[in-house]
Amino acid sequence: MAKVRAALIQAHANMPKEEAIVKHEGLIAEAAAKGAQITCLQEIFFGPYFCAEQDVKWYDTAERDDGPTVKRMQALAKKHKMALVVPFLRGGPDRRLLQHRCPDRERRHDAGKVP
Repeated sequence: MAKVRAALIQAHANMPKEEAIVKHEGLIAEAAAKGAQITCLQEIFFGPYFCAEQDVKWYDTAERDDGPTVKRMQALAKKHKMALVVPFLRGGPDRRLLQHRCPDRERRHDAGKVP
């Protein structure tokens, strides 16, 4: 039976978005160096966990499926030859959906939605 090495990243991210993304890029690189083939990021990995607040101020953190964070994660997945599970707040008509995406794939798949 083939073995698959996975990494789960849970890290402090209560910081500016760009700083949090850079931090996680380093953690993803570390996981790849240790042989991870699949890496899963925590919910809202690019800033404070705001889901319990239900405050519309956080809607501005939403991005499109082809937004800058997803594109960065796609590039990292390709660079490290791994699958990444990247939760992010999806923009669009209903900006309150948390999407779990595997951005290294040509086809994007929803793994779950949290209202």
